[in-house]
Amino acid sequence: MTKTEKYTLIKTIITDAKDNLTADYDYDTILAFCDAEIAAIANKAAKAREKAEEKKTAPNPLRDALYAALTPDEFLTIPELAVITNEAVGKVTYQLNALVKDELVEKTDVTKDGRKIKGFRKLAA
Repeated sequence: MTKTEKYTLIKTIITDAKDNLTADYDYDTILAFCDAEIAAIANKAAKAREKAEEKKTAPNPLRDALYAALTPDEFLTIPELAVITNEAVGKVTYQLNALVKDELVEKTDVTKDGRKIKGFRKLAA
């Protein structure tokens, strides 16, 4: 149950039982509080969505460098790309997987030095 659902439930319970309650509370204040909390939760969610959208559209120099380093002809491995971009292997892996997900790069198993590792190449346009 989400916080919004909980506050909505509190409002419903108070509204339905308001006339039968014997305690001397200001129920309108409680209802106003619930409304304010529901609005605050909605605003927070909207800001989070906006920030996520900005993050998606923000320039990503590592992603751009990786895409520029790849060619449609040759598969490059993560360690090779890490050396080319001078970045950590973890960062390179993350960005390459994002490029694969966006269908800009192809990922497959390649054999280098007798080992089977992942290779990446730019998809032909």
